[in-house]
Amino acid sequence: MRMKGLTSVRVAASLAALVALASPAFGEDPMKQVQIGASGQPNTAASGDLAVMQFATTDPDRLQADWQKPTAGAYTQSDSSMKRNQPIFTFLVFTGCSPDPKGNCNLTVDFETLGPDGSRYDLTKGAKLWVGYPPPPGRNLQLSMSGYGLRVEDKDPLGVYRIRATVTDQVSGKVLHTEESLTAEK
Repeated sequence: MRMKGLTSVRVAASLAALVALASPAFGEDPMKQVQIGASGQPNTAASGDLAVMQFATTDPDRLQADWQKPTAGAYTQSDSSMKRNQPIFTFLVFTGCSPDPKGNCNLTVDFETLGPDGSRYDLTKGAKLWVGYPPPPGRNLQLSMSGYGLRVEDKDPLGVYRIRATVTDQVSGKVLHTEESLTAEK
């Protein structure tokens, strides 16, 4: 079952892996620096200045509280498994969105969840990642406006669920793909 996402999380932090992706050293191709998630698919992607990282947590309240602390960084525990009927949330961290003529970004995301048998479990299109707000200053990172929630119920099979995120910068036209694998256990 897909759960409604969380909203209104707006803070910058420093996640070195994502900044490295968005700012390759010595002219390297940023795609060569992509981190690979548990599924073997990238959970981080970049194109030019735009970079995103997908991660999951079973404690979104702690994530939000830690992210909002005025520190140089934020503690984020990325979970890769969940118990049956325990919600888990996927969030995106990004940098480098393109502003429109009014100075605001328009980043959206489509989430596709595949069940353990590889079939589509859920599809959510056009969720607001960062819409109507200016880009984070400098190379600061921003947590997505909302998260994508997943809860495997009693009727659902146990196993690995893959959540694919397709991020679209509606201003620049750039599209990035990430994937996070989450294992549902008893």
